[in-house]
Amino acid sequence: RWFEQTLARSTATHRFVFTHHVLGTGRGGIELAKGFEWGDAAAFATRRPGWGLPIHQLMVKHGVTVFFQGHDHIFVHQELDGVIYQTLPEPANPNATYENDDAYLSGVKHPNSGHVRVEVGPSAVTVTYIHSFLDRPDEKAYSYRAR
Repeated sequence: RWFEQTLARSTATHRFVFTHHVLGTGRGGIELAKGFEWGDAAAFATRRPGWGLPIHQLMVKHGVTVFFQGHDHIFVHQELDGVIYQTLPEPANPNATYENDDAYLSGVKHPNSGHVRVEVGPSAVTVTYIHSFLDRPDEKAYSYRAR
């Protein structure tokens, strides 16, 4: 209820949600956003009577721009029903690895290590992945604009 009220009352042009990750033990982004409390409306209504909509549907309804999640230690940019699911890399990992990439069946993937820069403007948001290396300067690996 808190989440729904917060989204419904927001007057922000761009709405961001930040979490550790989609589900308590699973890995992935949109692959998990279609399941029980995130997207399975029939199971949700049965198991959570009176609770309204599953989490993904709430984010769609209230125009969430980007859902940011950590946990999986890889950069993955995905989109589902107009909501961007942005999985964040592990900035302290010295290895350029694709950890947990098998959990992501679609989207743009880049390996560790690095950080994400988010630039918010009046009409759009720009998200840029800056890949970090121990033996050379950081580089822009990927960038996209969101509504």
